[in-house]
Amino acid sequence: MYQHCLAHKKIVRCALVVLARVWRSITGTRVQVSGDACGRIFALMRKAAAIGVEFGEPRHGWLPVTFRANNFHLQVNASLVPANPLDALCETIALVLAGSPAQVLWFSEPAECWFHFENQANKITLTISERTRRGQALTQLFQVTGTTEEIVKPLLQALTQFSARAYSETHWPKPDSRRLLRLRNLLQTQL
Repeated sequence: MYQHCLAHKKIVRCALVVLARVWRSITGTRVQVSGDACGRIFALMRKAAAIGVEFGEPRHGWLPVTFRANNFHLQVNASLVPANPLDALCETIALVLAGSPAQVLWFSEPAECWFHFENQANKITLTISERTRRGQALTQLFQVTGTTEEIVKPLLQALTQFSARAYSETHWPKPDSRRLLRLRNLLQTQL
């Protein structure tokens, strides 16, 4: 249902040590690798996540959704019931571009996956959480902060690509192309 993984600090520390040695052999300058350097690199990784989103081939009211950012990977089989999450994503993008917080529910019966967006000081924070059963508390899986281009643009591109593909309307309704065009124009004014 959900797949996610996070980088291990030991691997990053080893890579830093190797890079420091290579840098010293090239420039003759000694670089000290500390625990603090690892922490700063992890902070940069969280902030500068390259987001990738893909909507798969819908079948009988189910849509495979793949989300990737750096070393985080999430796969959800989203249901069209109780509401179309792609329509909700379009509304969420409009709200986020207007500076408001918003969220999208990816319902996968009985599990739920939430994408929650906060817009503060020209930065957008995307928090992904899951709930495996109704009544259970949400568990945070991933959080990233970035610019509108880093967070919103990949989501809108995935919606546009999905809308352009050929598939049976009986399996999933297509997003409104006029609405996507308005969102793309609104995004361009903010980039």
